[in-house]
Amino acid sequence: MIKVFKSPLFLLFFVVALLLAACGGSAETALDRERTIAEIEAEAGAITEVECPLQVFNEVEGETYRCGVYTAPVDYANPQGNTINLSYVVLHAENENATEAPIVYLSGGPGQSGLVAAGDSLYGDLRQERDLIFPAQRGTLFSERLALEECVNFLSEQIGDDELNAFVDSVSAQAKPDPSLTYDDYLAQYSEMAGAINGRCHEAFTNAGYDPTHFTTANSAQDIVNLVEALGHDSFNLHGTSYGTRLALEIIRRHPEANIRSVVLDSPSAPTSDRLKGLASATHDMVLRLFADCAADTACNEAYPNLTERTNALLAQIAKKPIAVDDQVIGPDELIIQLSDLSNTRANYIPRLIAELEAGETETYQALLTQEVGSSSPKGSQTSPTIDNLMKTISAAGTTPDDPYAGLKIVGEILPAVLEENPYEAMKAVAQEQLADADTLPQVLEGIDALTANDINTLSAMYSVPTMEIDEDEANLRTDAISKNNAQFLLTGISCSEQTAFEDVEVAVNGRDTLAIPALAASDKFLAIEVGNCTDYPMGELDPTYHQPVSSDIPILILQGEFDVRTPLQNGLDLADQLNNATLVVVPQAGHETWTTALNCVGEISISFLQNLDQAPDLSCLDQRQERFVLPDEALTDSNE
Repeated sequence: MIKVFKSPLFLLFFVVALLLAACGGSAETALDRERTIAEIEAEAGAITEVECPLQVFNEVEGETYRCGVYTAPVDYANPQGNTINLSYVVLHAENENATEAPIVYLSGGPGQSGLVAAGDSLYGDLRQERDLIFPAQRGTLFSERLALEECVNFLSEQIGDDELNAFVDSVSAQAKPDPSLTYDDYLAQYSEMAGAINGRCHEAFTNAGYDPTHFTTANSAQDIVNLVEALGHDSFNLHGTSYGTRLALEIIRRHPEANIRSVVLDSPSAPTSDRLKGLASATHDMVLRLFADCAADTACNEAYPNLTERTNALLAQIAKKPIAVDDQVIGPDELIIQLSDLSNTRANYIPRLIAELEAGETETYQALLTQEVGSSSPKGSQTSPTIDNLMKTISAAGTTPDDPYAGLKIVGEILPAVLEENPYEAMKAVAQEQLADADTLPQVLEGIDALTANDINTLSAMYSVPTMEIDEDEANLRTDAISKNNAQFLLTGISCSEQTAFEDVEVAVNGRDTLAIPALAASDKFLAIEVGNCTDYPMGELDPTYHQPVSSDIPILILQGEFDVRTPLQNGLDLADQLNNATLVVVPQAGHETWTTALNCVGEISISFLQNLDQAPDLSCLDQRQERFVLPDEALTDSNE
């Protein structure tokens, strides 16, 4: 899905310019390695083996994985013109004689690099018989990133220092728009600033040979198909997450000749969706979904009926007379913040929160605010609540004022002892050694005893993989790469030319007034920034195909988080209707990106799907993820304990 800039572009530009001026030292950075890749000279269509820009943890380069560069035309309509070098990582199948079609992972953003995501933690046993391919899409890190730092670097080569400094000064001197302005007024001021940067950077990239009008989803789709063929595969599986699902769908649409075995779409972005309208109502729709779940639960509905009407009334009530608690005041803004966060198990407490605030009580509000409740993962997540609670208890027991990470280090000392012959006694022995002076040592020991056989199996799987030594320079390089795992101008180009261009922002702005709880709608500022980011960033002739549904008979698994506000539930519902051979899985109490490991419920479903395309996946493990709403007379403890 398209991410949203949280702050004006001119501030980011100014900060980057200052950082570039201040940077020094000899340590190699992610951008140094990106430049090395960009300098490779090869013909379009060539594969060049290279040293990996980033190490893949717990892998051996040259043995279990390799890296390379695929050289593609910048413009496929002009194959003899400028080229672009696109990096990739291949994790080899564990069986050297494996013949199964590889899995190609498509990162989100747009702007995230597949090289940063490379690893096999998602795929479990699938890797035994399949290569895993992680391409860095054009315009992302290690594939000619279209971001602010690159823009500044190109400008420094193309114009004089005086002109560059004058440009930076003029942009940074502009006043930030008042967030209370109406949509039209905020857009007018913001567009002036965004346009100045967009126009100059678009020109800088074009003059450097990387015309942004060719950094499109259609061209990335061609890149992926060509790369897989160049690697010698005649069939492949696609796994897209967030924006990567849009890319997967365009590969299906534009390349019917490709032999695609199956597709997994995690947190999908439907081509037919009205993105601006969806963003305007995303939080609102998520909260109404929660209220619908409560209404469908007999006990919850009896305890907390009519939650939509009561929430509107409560917002009006505390607008007139906020609730005062110690040094804190709870008004509409504070309540909206709580309603907007349904991560982990927080959804279980929201109905009770509303009922208490109506009466001026704040017990649940305070417990959620301090994360005393609602912070555990739902059942069916990577680890059980028992493991989660044990990790939190160990971490809290070991943390010191001088070292806030000491507790996490002790977690890493205690839990791997699960691999010993007697895991319970081994873990307790390490705990007694590491936490001898901790007052909460008895709770840690009790938490270890509370682990079930399934918990032991989960921990064994987590810690059975041998660890590799990562030197400090490599660790710093990965940290730097993670911080640069974005591409603002790729995001701008794709968002503006492939989605926003086909939408009417007035529909989004005016539609907020018709919502059941208007206070939960996106602000004028939020929508103005979304539209304003498109100012003066030309992306060529519009292709209406992007906004049309995709038709396919390929087996497709759609993973949709129930509480996803970045790619809302309607995306998954729409795609399930449009695709002929799709299975929709709505994951309860889940937000954006649901397949995070091979060990959780969603991982089991996804792996089963890819292994057995002719068999409907077993979804029964999702039942344990359903909300367990906390009722008025219950003790206020985490409902999953």
